[in-house]
Amino acid sequence: MTAIGDLRRYQIEIGDVLKSVFENQQHAYKTTAAVLAHAYNNSLPVFVFGNGGSAAVANHWVCDHTKGINSGTRRLTGVKSLCSDIELITAIANDVSYEAVFSEQIRLHDTTKRGVAVAMSVSGSSPNVLMGLNEAYGKGHATIALVGRDGGVIKAQDVAQHVLHFPSDNYGVVEDCFSIAMHSLAQTYINGNL
Repeated sequence: MTAIGDLRRYQIEIGDVLKSVFENQQHAYKTTAAVLAHAYNNSLPVFVFGNGGSAAVANHWVCDHTKGINSGTRRLTGVKSLCSDIELITAIANDVSYEAVFSEQIRLHDTTKRGVAVAMSVSGSSPNVLMGLNEAYGKGHATIALVGRDGGVIKAQDVAQHVLHFPSDNYGVVEDCFSIAMHSLAQTYINGNL
């Protein structure tokens, strides 16, 4: 296999995964977009989180769903990545547990407004992501999950209210699809196509 052959195979797999989402999850995409639009229209908090490459997508989400949306609509959003404050993350990991790094941040966030939690997990089974989703739901936030592989615990046990499933075992493909979803959801909001 050549480098160009690998690139072609990667392109085909991303296309196949996105086609599967487009053909089988249009309702899930539309409801996810509507839940986010409601939060943005009403200045509600939106917490985004994940591990590894998904943490990078969470941080990127803040950029596109804050500055990007504001540039296109002049609307201010309340998006916060739970992956960006390394001091808080390590304090929680040290004093409570690593599994609690997202749930504790949601618990500690003083808000009476019920917003949205957006979790990303390639496996769909990361303990800290599951705890974050459960804490958010317990506080009355709407819960959205982007998952890969077979969907893991999140999909099997309906841990999140709204799930976008990117069926691939290739973590790179899944994380790229998370990024594509993040960008397209921002543009859906900017364009008013809800």
